[in-house]
Amino acid sequence: MLCVFMNTIILCLDGLLEERHENLINLFNTIFTFIFTADVVLKMLGLGFKNYLMDQYNQFDLFIVILSLVELIFLGG
Repeated sequence: MLCVFMNTIILCLDGLLEERHENLINLFNTIFTFIFTADVVLKMLGLGFKNYLMDQYNQFDLFIVILSLVELIFLGG
């Protein structure tokens, strides 16, 4: 929950800070994406893929992580 809160704060700062801080915002966004990806992977390993997908919250979480990874890969973060 702390990472979600911190990520929300970082996302709120995007566009409010000077351009020289944009690289720092992007770095934090990338770090949080990897943290959330690790969370999804570890949860899938612990619960099993089928049990993981039975929970709608996990489905939403996976969807958001996939979108974040697509952004990093195709849009360069």
